[in-house]
Amino acid sequence: MKKILIAIVIIALTLLITPKFVASVVEDERQTLIKQLNEVDGLTVTSKSYSANWFGADASSEVVVTLEQVGIADVNIVLNETLHFGPVIISKNDWFFALGYTEFDFHFTGLALDKEVVDFINEKIHLGTLYSFNKEAIAHVRADEMSYEEAGTKLVSQPASGSFSMKSSKEFTGDFHWGGLTISDITEEFTIKDIAMSTHQTVVSGDYFKGTAILTGPANFTADIVSFTQDKQTVFSLAKAKLDTDISLKNELLALAINYHAQEVTSSAMTFKEPNLAVVLENIDLDALQELNAFLADVTETSADNSEQLQQVMLEIADKLLAKEPVLKITDLSVITEQGAIASNFNFSIDEQKFDQNNLQSIVMAVKADGKGKAPLGFFTQFGVTPMIDNFVAQGYLTQDAEELSFDAIYQQGQLSLNGKALVM
Repeated sequence: MKKILIAIVIIALTLLITPKFVASVVEDERQTLIKQLNEVDGLTVTSKSYSANWFGADASSEVVVTLEQVGIADVNIVLNETLHFGPVIISKNDWFFALGYTEFDFHFTGLALDKEVVDFINEKIHLGTLYSFNKEAIAHVRADEMSYEEAGTKLVSQPASGSFSMKSSKEFTGDFHWGGLTISDITEEFTIKDIAMSTHQTVVSGDYFKGTAILTGPANFTADIVSFTQDKQTVFSLAKAKLDTDISLKNELLALAINYHAQEVTSSAMTFKEPNLAVVLENIDLDALQELNAFLADVTETSADNSEQLQQVMLEIADKLLAKEPVLKITDLSVITEQGAIASNFNFSIDEQKFDQNNLQSIVMAVKADGKGKAPLGFFTQFGVTPMIDNFVAQGYLTQDAEELSFDAIYQQGQLSLNGKALVM
């Protein structure tokens, strides 16, 4: 028993003494974060005060968002910070094992916002930054359920939560979930349910805070339901939608893959199942793309004085991108209708030898494309276009096999051919 008591005393003393040593580390990380934020164009963060005690600190910062380029006055935000020092942190909303945790409340200066509005935001939206033991800053956001009703219109927002972190200014991770939103009145209702987003990306070139970063890695977005009803009749609905993107790098060439899928979509009294879109963009020159990012970050305005320079630089970068023969592939564009499946795929590329940057119209002759597709005949007959379909079949532009239509398309030298026959417009 004596040994247990001694161990408890040692642990208690450690927990009491450690925050004093942690305090300086947390303050250093706070200053580092402020310095990084000040590298973001249009954003200025200034630490106004910092008063520490044994277990925490109170601080204040001013954030100025410059919106002059869009014709809007600067937005000034005063952040009041309550810092907690680790290793064991108990805040008003949660508890953590970490170096430190900062809770925020804020108010605007220079904006005509009622105090009730600001108080409502601070009451319902909770912001914080966690400083982990490996000195990683993790931003947390949590929103309580919110409701508002005026003039017969009601808005209800479900709870939301998310966390976002940047490790060594190179690795960005984020997760966010929102229960959804409903806006309704006597006749109409718009609903979104269960929105989720996640990403884990790495900076492979450029600077994230300066807006020049090129990132690789996956990002995902899902929505359980999106719907709009009028007089209790469905105008539009989307169920189980999912969007996945992934950027990869190989031999200094980037590739972007986009995949979209949904369980069902209803629009204009028509229902489609399993709509799919899969897109791949390959052979994107990293150096040329970085050059484009850096140039755009330096452009502060577009006017008659620099428009010619802008156009020339864009054309030169386009020439460098085309030198790597980028390819756009739509590997799956499909949907299931009541009459059967509609499916197609396409490939697009640009022949650099046929593109003249001094003659933009040369792009028409430089583009190369091919594709295939099929669809049930019954899908088109419901729209009353059977005579046109029959005409295309008779001319050989479409192939009909029983109740299915199909085509092979090729576009080159400015000419579109269907099933080997040039289409004359």
